[in-house]
Amino acid sequence: MALESFSGPSWRRLKVSGAQLARQTQQVRFYIAPANSIPAAKKRYVPKSGTYPLGFQASGKVVGVKPGNTTKPDLAFVASDRPCAAAAVFTKNKFQAAPVTFSRELLKSKKNRGIQSVIVNSGCANAVTGKGGLEDAAKMAQEADNCMGNDGGTLVMSTGVIGQRLPIGKILDNVPVVHGALGSSHEHWLTCARAICTTDTFPKLISRTFVLPSTPSVEYRIAGMTKGAGMIHPNMATLLGIIATDAPVSPDVLPSALKYAVDRSFNSITIDGDTSTNDTVALLANGAAGGKEVTSVASPDYEAFQTVLTDFATDLAKLIVRDGEGATKFVTIRVTESASEEAARKIASTIARSPLVKTALYGKDANWGRILCATGYSLISEPGEQVNEVSEVVPEKTNVSFIPTDGSAELKLLINGEPQLVDEARAAEILEFEDLEILVRLGTGDKEATYWTCDYSHEYITRAASRLPHILQQPNNPSCQVHFPGAFPISSGRKMPAAKAEEKGESSTSVAKNALAASSNGAPTYELPWVEKYRPVFLDDIVGNTETIDRLKIIARDGNMPHVIISGMPGIGKTTSVLCLARQLLGDAYKEAVLELNASDERGIDVVRNRIKGFAQKKVTLPAGRHKVVILDEADSMTSGAQQALRRTMEIYSGTTRFAFACNQSNKIIEPLQSRCAILRYARLTDAQVVKRLLQIIEAESVQYSDDGLAALVFSAEGDMRQAINNLQSTHVGFGFVSGDNVFKVVDSPHPIKVQAMLKACYEGNVDSALDTLRELWDRGYSSHDIISTMFKVTKTIPTLSEHAKLEFIKEIGFTHMKILEGVQTLLQLSGCVVRLAKLNMDPKKFQPPPKK
Repeated sequence: MALESFSGPSWRRLKVSGAQLARQTQQVRFYIAPANSIPAAKKRYVPKSGTYPLGFQASGKVVGVKPGNTTKPDLAFVASDRPCAAAAVFTKNKFQAAPVTFSRELLKSKKNRGIQSVIVNSGCANAVTGKGGLEDAAKMAQEADNCMGNDGGTLVMSTGVIGQRLPIGKILDNVPVVHGALGSSHEHWLTCARAICTTDTFPKLISRTFVLPSTPSVEYRIAGMTKGAGMIHPNMATLLGIIATDAPVSPDVLPSALKYAVDRSFNSITIDGDTSTNDTVALLANGAAGGKEVTSVASPDYEAFQTVLTDFATDLAKLIVRDGEGATKFVTIRVTESASEEAARKIASTIARSPLVKTALYGKDANWGRILCATGYSLISEPGEQVNEVSEVVPEKTNVSFIPTDGSAELKLLINGEPQLVDEARAAEILEFEDLEILVRLGTGDKEATYWTCDYSHEYITRAASRLPHILQQPNNPSCQVHFPGAFPISSGRKMPAAKAEEKGESSTSVAKNALAASSNGAPTYELPWVEKYRPVFLDDIVGNTETIDRLKIIARDGNMPHVIISGMPGIGKTTSVLCLARQLLGDAYKEAVLELNASDERGIDVVRNRIKGFAQKKVTLPAGRHKVVILDEADSMTSGAQQALRRTMEIYSGTTRFAFACNQSNKIIEPLQSRCAILRYARLTDAQVVKRLLQIIEAESVQYSDDGLAALVFSAEGDMRQAINNLQSTHVGFGFVSGDNVFKVVDSPHPIKVQAMLKACYEGNVDSALDTLRELWDRGYSSHDIISTMFKVTKTIPTLSEHAKLEFIKEIGFTHMKILEGVQTLLQLSGCVVRLAKLNMDPKKFQPPPKK
């Protein structure tokens, strides 16, 4: 066996370092960053290739504008090899962000000419930031101009948190970097599209080709990207859009083409009815493909280009709706036969943003009365104004229908103001589709308008409710900081300064319900266990086991929860996952409709007869199609009799109650219960996953720590997240500093360095030294099981030990472990193991008797 020298405590060598993982997170204090992986249902909207306009290049780079971000691009650059005609449409929100003001004034001064690039950051909106924010926007543009060699040729966009200044130094340092990364490949464009995302779950990128009548032999190209998933409403919403084309379109006519297109696309979508501060859609045309320049709005070329641009912008805008936060449906609202286009747009807009309509769609409820109600009030005067006559809406002429997306006949709900006998089964079939069209015929004219929207789900409400007013999030106002579970502040460094009690980010909900606040006379405060304080709220917050969590997300989306068995080792999120699922399924009814029991405490037949059966019989008001949920943790501890009684209860109350069993070993659940359940298996969490969550809590609680302390937490937990968090809190409270030595004092297990020294002595054949170390551990009171288990863990982590040597060591350790489990737990048993390990690598000649003389 060949073995290099032991070079140090190998248990510290995690697969990912703490410094790297300190910023690897999806969710930070102020908003949600793009998910690490695109949801399966959304992948079909991400192109795998594209055709991009000549002369344009794009790039995206990780800068760290977003707090704690080290993995996702957040600075984007789009550039042309020549000056372009340019146009842009901006938000109508009165509190317009600095980049909006800067870009609008630039286009005005340049008369839509000479623009060559666009620089975009995500993670900070640079909105409501005063003169300093405007100066930051100008600096970004100037740095980009310096790279391009074109003074006054860069538009600026920002998106993210309102009210914070940009980390301008970091951005300016990286503008040359992102400029140097420019390229024309599909991957370059896709990375750029990712870099402008915030709460988006997928990058939104489209490209296509077209021709113009005057030059049918010339193939023109157009490409564009956009972002947005929440705060979406016309004029415009929290969206950014960049469109580039190599067609030769004059700067004199480009603005009118863009305005026409945006009015029928980006200004015809709504998710939640809120209009943001930063919205910008910019269009650049460099003419690199050649051909005759489009100079007149009356020309056939202009009409053709306007049609192409409108269709293209519409497809981009639809991607935003499809990515609506918590959305399960894509809904087209079409209003036809109107006396005016303005009235049609107003009615379609009102229906599209009606909470009653949107929640009915989520509940798959064919409630046409809500659609009719929104139609009826859409054009009336505001309160306090003179009542106007609404000639565009005549009840006796109004028709409402559902249009299926499968091409089958429309389902007529209202004909000339008369309600129809609705086929409920047919309505349910239509409402099951992800895509749905609502058609309203007014019968008063020939104008029409179309809006696109989505539904309101439990997930949207929960996410919207968990976002704090920005005044509570100011980093310079620590007394106002509030922390919600699942939105962890992330560290960008290794050690955190100690914080005063009132500066700690805590959950206001948890504190109000579970913690005892210090009284005015200085009575002590009782700290909430961090495992509860930082228990995930959403399925997206669960660490690890992505495929299993995705299955639960499908259940949450569809609403039909089966009985489930979730099997896996302790502390990896089994029960928490079910709680998150129940919260998303049941919404406000969650507290009344969920019963959580620990079967290791309440394992007998009486708990089934009394508590579970009583809960199943209880009447609770639930959302349509939902069930009460009984969660049995450590279900494999239940007696066989209790499980048999539970089987009968499940059969009787299956119409109102669903059961979720969390267990370490599913084979201990009786077969009749297993056959009635979907079985989900959770894998052990990786070291990197545990480190990531620990760092989130460390930042939130201002814990001082060292790298070896973090490694010790992971080593001692062995993939048990609950154990790791408990050890972190105990070490912090007990010592005030999380170091390796302090962690092992808390967990009360042999220090790996001591055990590694013993193993090193064994390898070197130094039996006396190995036995001395073993005696030292034994005298400190460690049990045989503690010592042998740590020997096993340390042996696995020694990087310089050959595979053959590891196998031999583990074989001997395993044999001794088996004897210890059988009850032979003496020091002599451990000493024998140490001697056998030492013998493995010793010269066999030493054991041969001397030759006879």
